[in-house]
Amino acid sequence: MPSMYEIYQNHAPKYDELVNAEDYRQNLRNYLRTNIDWKGKQVIEAGIGTGRITRFYIDLAESVFGYDRESHMLEQCRENLNAFSEKLHLHEQENVHLNAEPADIFIEGWSFGHTIIQNESDFDSAVPHLLESVFGCVKSGGTVIIVESEGTNVDTPKVKTPCLSRFYRVLENEYGFTRTTISTDYRFSSIEEASRIMGFFFGEDMGEEIFRQKRSVIPEFTGIWTRVN
Repeated sequence: MPSMYEIYQNHAPKYDELVNAEDYRQNLRNYLRTNIDWKGKQVIEAGIGTGRITRFYIDLAESVFGYDRESHMLEQCRENLNAFSEKLHLHEQENVHLNAEPADIFIEGWSFGHTIIQNESDFDSAVPHLLESVFGCVKSGGTVIIVESEGTNVDTPKVKTPCLSRFYRVLENEYGFTRTTISTDYRFSSIEEASRIMGFFFGEDMGEEIFRQKRSVIPEFTGIWTRVN
């Protein structure tokens, strides 16, 4: 099984196979379109990947400036969102080096978590640096949206990584973010498909567990943290 970063570097179509099964009830899409005013707004999206979140709002936005560390993912994003090519501007850039002209909205999804885990040993300086960079990318009165995992293949929200739990507490207690938790369950055509696809991304143990549980619908919880700049 390839590592997470090998998937991002070389397996964008397989990654899309995963995320296209995610949130089959469209709870995240509905939340973002109901609670955030995207119309005519300039948006910065960090860790844009293949456009997993972008597709929920790009039709409303004036322009989207997307950043990702992997050119392979950006190529797939450009293909996936080809219908909106005139308003989509993609750049290869790491989260820890965010630098952009301020926009109306900043959003990231399931990307900062990887950055936090990578920099766990330097948490006390890495987190403030990351968040101050984010705030510098948003106009006064603009909105910051952070979307991260609260557990996959769990029946209640459960953050298994201590540094992510700590990151979420920092967002809420030190930076004034408000959290909303939603379910973003995956739905696959069969137990075998669920086991194969989830196992490829999350590891063989999860794939085998899903097969033992005989699940084709995989529960997942996602946190949405928002703050006005």
